[in-house]
Amino acid sequence: MAIIKEIISTSDNVKNEIVDTNKNNVFAFWESKDEIPAYLELCKKTWYKNIPNCEIHIINYQNIQSYIGNTYNLTKLKKIPLAMQSDIISAAILEKFGGLFLDIDCIVIDDLFEIFNLISKEKLIAFGVPKSNSIHLAVLYSYKPENPIFKLWRIEAQRKLENIDDSYRWDYFGNAIVNPLLKSNLYNDKYYIIERSISGNILESTVLMGANYDTVMEDYKNFYFNEYLSLRPEVLSLVKCGVISLHNSWTPHQYKNIRDIDIFVECKIPIVDILEFAMKNNRKFNHNALPLLEAFLIDELSRKEIVYKSKYFKGMLVLDFKVNSIDFAFDIIENEDGIGVFLVLRDTNNSEEIKNILSKYLNYNDFHGNRIEIIDIIDKNRALEKILDIYELISKIKFLRKTGMSFFNKNLIEDNVFINLNSFSIYGNILFIDGVCIPIGEYIVDYSDIEYTLLIKGKSVYRRSLAKDNKPELSDKYSDSYNVSYDKCWFTTYGYKGINISDIEKGEYILEIEIRVKDFTKTQIIKSGVNISSNSKGYNFVSDSVSNKISIY
Repeated sequence: MAIIKEIISTSDNVKNEIVDTNKNNVFAFWESKDEIPAYLELCKKTWYKNIPNCEIHIINYQNIQSYIGNTYNLTKLKKIPLAMQSDIISAAILEKFGGLFLDIDCIVIDDLFEIFNLISKEKLIAFGVPKSNSIHLAVLYSYKPENPIFKLWRIEAQRKLENIDDSYRWDYFGNAIVNPLLKSNLYNDKYYIIERSISGNILESTVLMGANYDTVMEDYKNFYFNEYLSLRPEVLSLVKCGVISLHNSWTPHQYKNIRDIDIFVECKIPIVDILEFAMKNNRKFNHNALPLLEAFLIDELSRKEIVYKSKYFKGMLVLDFKVNSIDFAFDIIENEDGIGVFLVLRDTNNSEEIKNILSKYLNYNDFHGNRIEIIDIIDKNRALEKILDIYELISKIKFLRKTGMSFFNKNLIEDNVFINLNSFSIYGNILFIDGVCIPIGEYIVDYSDIEYTLLIKGKSVYRRSLAKDNKPELSDKYSDSYNVSYDKCWFTTYGYKGINISDIEKGEYILEIEIRVKDFTKTQIIKSGVNISSNSKGYNFVSDSVSNKISIY
């Protein structure tokens, strides 16, 4: 471990009270009566080694007012756990100065400022789980100060600190405040989340196949502190975005209690290998790494207002599109020569037609089933160009049928409203009914976006309010675009418990449904794609694709 011993003796000239905006400013919070553990001191050394023009600011009780003044009541701040103190201090620091806030237990292997600036100079950048809009607070970056997420976080933290409850969860001052902000549509353009495992930020979850939430602590210990495991430098190739986040609270005490660096580096455990690799690392990070490529592509697609879905599957970045009633996707992989891009046609009903058009206009002929490799991709700009070429061509395809109409039974459409009765029955005086009612082309995602009323029409008209249910499969089956949702277009009785019809007089009736959407109301006869008949004591009901009739006697 000579390389560590050689480097740790330098770069200790730290300024704590002046923030020079010409520097790459890294902030961290550390407050303890004890000397910092050796492995955390080594983590800090990797910051100096791999971040050029770096100035590190270690915030503690003695200097905190030099940075953020009386933002927080220091007496009350000291009463909450240190990890929570770090969370709310990071909010105030980055709101005021911008820069990079790290937990002390982070290993830096690349220039994080260059990497994060490639992603965005306008947004909060953090690692986490994009699909759930949740982040880890160990690594927070903002090129500019005054990001509104930090401001709102700081304001709520001040309020909570002044009115603190007797008991509170571990995330009370952190994710409990931040995650709701990230889930709000108001701040979609103010943050970017890097997937934690694909990026290698939580390295143990990247390396250990089959890792799961129930075993995360044991996985961490077995990966970093296993005396029977040694690591090769190639493990750093899995760290795509320049930083590894450890979990100091999970670190075994036998290693956490080592204060002498010379003693610690003699331990035969993987974390020592990783720290040595990081200290002698001279690699240039891969600009085509999937997390960076994803950020670039998503930003460009959003600028062009192109609707997509992104996910990772078996190490691939998958971008899904639906346009002009056609489902297609791009499987994107990172390789030594550049970027591998594959077009996948998911719309099997029209795949031959689409293949012919792609062959004619873009000379794509070598399909293997419904998948073809798009060759000669060497960088992100070329990848974007190919994706846009295919997207624009498919978006111009004109089918003989009306767009989207193939998703619906035409007999069940009237005045651009699709109705398909699923079931009907009466038990005693309780009527049960449910089915699909879609105002075609309207975006129905919240329950408040639509209202249904059952009309029982005969000599008199009886009105009964209906409930809605959330069924995402309706969008999957009927919507021809990702930006049109029909999730809440299932009508039923409240709680599926039926509605009382004891006040309805005997006679002949038809059933209609009244649909209120935004600023218009439509009324349609309830129909069924299959013939439905139901009869019991006191009533008879029939329905088909044209009409329905109910007799009450």
